[in-house]
Amino acid sequence: MIRGLFEARCGIMIRESKRTVLETRVAARLTQLGLSGLQAYVRYLGHGENGRREFTWLTNQLTTNKTSFFRESHHFDYLHETLLLPRLEEARRTKRPPRIRLWSAACSTGQEPYSLAIRALESWRSEPAASVRILATDLDTDVLAHAEAAVYNRPPESELDDRLVKKYFLKGVGEQAGKVRVRPEVRERIRFAQLNLKSEPWPDLGIFDAVFCRNVLIYFSPEEQRRVALRLREHLKDGGLLMIGHSENLLRLQDRLQPLRNTIYRRRSAVPE
Repeated sequence: MIRGLFEARCGIMIRESKRTVLETRVAARLTQLGLSGLQAYVRYLGHGENGRREFTWLTNQLTTNKTSFFRESHHFDYLHETLLLPRLEEARRTKRPPRIRLWSAACSTGQEPYSLAIRALESWRSEPAASVRILATDLDTDVLAHAEAAVYNRPPESELDDRLVKKYFLKGVGEQAGKVRVRPEVRERIRFAQLNLKSEPWPDLGIFDAVFCRNVLIYFSPEEQRRVALRLREHLKDGGLLMIGHSENLLRLQDRLQPLRNTIYRRRSAVPE
């Protein structure tokens, strides 16, 4: 019952492996709320502001938020090679600062959008007036709060080398020893917002040079994957890039999204009707 409601509202299919976790957490919640059973809980979820807040709590309990800095690094390398460097060369020819707009559509605790910002700033470090703007969205309000705080355990060398940590992070002291915080000049380039990819309609998000929506579509039904992918496409410039997770593919949409490399697609400009 709860699994069906969650899929209907969010498009996310709760795997059988999470059934025990779901049942345990909902059972404890029934006691906390003084509700008699699942039917009462479903009714509670459907009523007013309390129901909306409760569904947000439930969503935060059930979504998976594993991430790291520069995860699936080939995506960042490709962004550098095919968007950031050409944009820099163009800026030098035209004598205008380079600009880029990116969307991290499932940003989790923030490592992905901060990695995008760092990659762009590194690629354009000779251009102090460069414009890097990143929208970072997620369904889970708890991870968004974590992302906005921008405080992390010190990333291992495999994620960020010492030079990048020193350049883009502040080192914690006292009670924050062993932690780092993303520097303000990186944080100010990112706007965080809650977004349910299944919601109708999406707010006016604008158009992007590249969208990262990784390791999310795998939780959707095939029909929902197609619908969300086409909506993401609408927010890409002609020729813009869509990056998805290593276990995902959009080969059924080759007429609209051209496959370039593994899990990397380009928005086709002409779509046959």
